[in-house]
Amino acid sequence: MMFEQKYRQYYKTVIEEHKAVFEAQNTDELQAFITDIAGADRVFIVGAGREGIAARSFAMRIMHMGKEIHWLWDDTTPGMKEGDLFIAVNGSGKIGYIDYLINQALSTGQM
Repeated sequence: MMFEQKYRQYYKTVIEEHKAVFEAQNTDELQAFITDIAGADRVFIVGAGREGIAARSFAMRIMHMGKEIHWLWDDTTPGMKEGDLFIAVNGSGKIGYIDYLINQALSTGQM
């Protein structure tokens, strides 16, 4: 198969996969998430692996919206307080240190 044919096949596959994700999105949940971000004093985000890369990119987009955002466990990350939003990105649900952070956040009674 020639390069151009492979390229067209690949981009059509990517477009179809993105289409499926957008069509499956619960817009009520999306609106609630956007409202939570907009209403938060500060946003804290954490992730690992590929999800972590995507989460860092998402954090940059939130910063572009004018929100104060911190990546958890950076040396300059301040402590969380009431009014802050914590976003944990964990695709498998089995990343120990992210589970630990979520449990710590839950133990404060702020969630």
